Amino acid sequence: MVHELVLCTEPYQELGDLHARLPELFSGGVKVIVVDLAATPFIDSMVIGQLVKLQLECHRRSGLLELRNIGDNARRTLGYSGLAELFGLDEPEPPRFGRP
Repeated sequence: MVHELVLCTEPYQELGDLHARLPELFSGGVKVIVVDLAATPFIDSMVIGQLVKLQLECHRRSGLLELRNIGDNARRTLGYSGLAELFGLDEPEPPRFGRP
């Protein structure tokens, strides 16, 4: 069973609400949590913290957290913070300065 959350205007709060519901969702048979980031152009440290908490709790419950529709800025932020591998993402290319 899969539960999907599309982040909208307040991703920190929405992720916190989802984290609070994890026991209920997993006891109801959900094994995969999908977080859709299409409407979230960038993420900050508070959102990253919530995503890490979700990932760890899903892992603890033998579940899976899947991030979908990750924009370039959010992907770079996760990569630069050293968390791309935790979420199964490819590392972003480092920024280029000056001439190629």
